[in-house]
Amino acid sequence: MVKYSLEREIRVANAIKAYKERDKAKIAVLAREFDISYDLLRRRILGAGPPTALRKTLNSIQEKELDQWMTSLEAAHTPPTPGMVEAEANRILARDGIEKQVGRNWPYRFIARRPSQHPDLQRPLSNLNSFASNKDQIKKKIRKAIELLEEVADDLDNLSPKLRKRVTSVLDAGLTQTAEVARSENQSREIRPRQRTRRPVSRRVSAPETEELDED
Repeated sequence: MVKYSLEREIRVANAIKAYKERDKAKIAVLAREFDISYDLLRRRILGAGPPTALRKTLNSIQEKELDQWMTSLEAAHTPPTPGMVEAEANRILARDGIEKQVGRNWPYRFIARRPSQHPDLQRPLSNLNSFASNKDQIKKKIRKAIELLEEVADDLDNLSPKLRKRVTSVLDAGLTQTAEVARSENQSREIRPRQRTRRPVSRRVSAPETEELDED
């Protein structure tokens, strides 16, 4: 796969060179001549660069192989040093026929972003960012609801009496229900301390009064 990509890049470079050297060269003719797609050659002539995978020192498959090699050494309690990682990365590149080598600082960057240690690193949003995004969406919905309520309030005077009565009744019902829910929650919060501080009240039962009977 890597060899095929490199060969294609060579053909693209030769096609671009021919386009610049030849007088009134057509992209379609050059694409057929160098066995590449018309859209690809057109994008490259307009200034687009190669794919990201080709600009990276190691592609995703090679990085995964290097990561697995590091994991095997760590399992044997002999974690690799940055110098060992650099040497292994260059060995993988040379094995695949790539003359380019990694720099001295590359192993440190790779160790910090290892695929096995950071599986979620390539995701557009982490859990925290996703939570913040949900909060922003909720705030936007609340603001939109407030704006709609303000528009309804402004347009109430323009509605017919029958329709205005229906709208106001719906709004009143919603506000009343919200107030009742809030009131019930407040009452449930107040009942508990009252129950804890309440003391039993003793009731005194008065004896029934006896009526005096007059003796004849």
